[in-house]
Amino acid sequence: MKKISDIVSRVDNDSLNDSLDEAYKDPRFRSVATNLNVSKEQLLANVHLINETISEKQNCIDCQGLKYCMNEIRGFCQTPIVKHSQIYVDYIECKYNQSDRESKQHLKYIYSFDVPERLKDADFKDLWTDDSSRFPLIEFVSVFLDKYIAGEEVKGAYVHGNNGSGKTHIMAAMINELAKRNVRCGVIYFPELLRSLKANFGNDYDERYLYIRNLPVLVIDDIGAEKLTEWGRDEILSSILQHRMQANLPTFFTSNLSLDNFEKHLAGSNDANNLIKARRIIERINSLSDVIEVKGKNLRRK
Repeated sequence: MKKISDIVSRVDNDSLNDSLDEAYKDPRFRSVATNLNVSKEQLLANVHLINETISEKQNCIDCQGLKYCMNEIRGFCQTPIVKHSQIYVDYIECKYNQSDRESKQHLKYIYSFDVPERLKDADFKDLWTDDSSRFPLIEFVSVFLDKYIAGEEVKGAYVHGNNGSGKTHIMAAMINELAKRNVRCGVIYFPELLRSLKANFGNDYDERYLYIRNLPVLVIDDIGAEKLTEWGRDEILSSILQHRMQANLPTFFTSNLSLDNFEKHLAGSNDANNLIKARRIIERINSLSDVIEVKGKNLRRK
């Protein structure tokens, strides 16, 4: 009498052989199997795996870009390899992923805090030039880059204007250009930075605060939108600006408020002490930057 295990084993082997025979009907499978040069047992055990790698390679052939990737791991293609006479899978990076990775190498030089992801791709070639109100800022940034890269001492800018006028986008393009030249720089969304520093006081507060304060080029974004507190004004903003002014570190600001209105925001009242502290911060901003107004239309509106 035959053993059940023998019958099951024969059925399994027959099924594997049928699967391999079916796979060999595909010329792509035959080509891969020939190149692998392994035993029939290894091919029998890895028919499904090899077919997966063939499918992923076909995906790559038909692919139009990284965002269209259909493979298991985005930007990589499974490829069968042989080690110690057994079949394994290696992952080969595609040309689109490699290009994308190389184009973002500069990001390691940028400290960004609560900045929209889209700004990481900001580039001067994508700047809106249909509104002449942006030209003074674009020209200022262009001159700044030339002088800074040449090693000259140069001031930043206090950039104010309505929402969506392109202020932050232009600043982000400038930061990206500096980072591509291996300059450490940063863009921080000021209202959220204050909230985060306060929430993490005693943890990484000192390390983060000192790092931001000492960045070679810094953009303080949306200043004036924060909830005014004496701590944020006197302990954080005033201290950062004082240090950067003494160290001649270029500093840029974006705001919806003119400098006069920002001074009123900083004072918060007509109290003499607050007025003096607000005036001191404005004097530091004037020392660090030139004032540029952007009156462009709101580009965020459809």
